[in-house]
Amino acid sequence: MSVRELAKGIIYTEPLLTGWKPPLPIRRMSGKQCNMIWKQWHIIVDGEDILPPIKNCKDMRFPYPILKKLKAKGIVQPTPIQVQGLPVVLAGRDM
Repeated sequence: MSVRELAKGIIYTEPLLTGWKPPLPIRRMSGKQCNMIWKQWHIIVDGEDILPPIKNCKDMRFPYPILKKLKAKGIVQPTPIQVQGLPVVLAGRDM
């Protein structure tokens, strides 16, 4: 069975508990600030309790070895999908 077949009909109603939270300054971003980032990066969001976008890897609270490896590979900034998608995934939310 493929993954698609295995997941057919599954509806997640609760997030997976990961313990991850964005840093406090990110959590305190106003709706206006989030809207500006979404507009600037052409990100379309929809849903309830939408997590704020995070524009850099350090604020995603990746462990230092991961940040170091990303930098060594020349990855200094997340892509638009990562700006919104990684916080969602790290928080255990459905996307």
